[in-house]
Amino acid sequence: MSAAFADNPASTAVSRRLGYETDGVARVRVRDERRLDRRFVLDRAGWERHRTVEVETHGLAPCLPFFGA
Repeated sequence: MSAAFADNPASTAVSRRLGYETDGVARVRVRDERRLDRRFVLDRAGWERHRTVEVETHGLAPCLPFFGA
C-alpha cells in the first residue's frame, strides 16, 4: 500500500510508474488542515509487470509459524 496527497502529482506519478493502482481516497488532518490522501495498492501481478530485479527469499521457513502457515 502507498499513498500521496492529492496536491503531489510527482508522488502519484512514481506510484503509477511502479505499478500501483488507485485504491480510494481518505481525508486526513495535517497540522490542523484537512487534506485529501490518494491511496494506491500493488498486487502481485502489477509488481511482476514492473519489477526490474530478481528477488530471492532466504530464511523464510522459521518464520512461517508467525504467519499461521
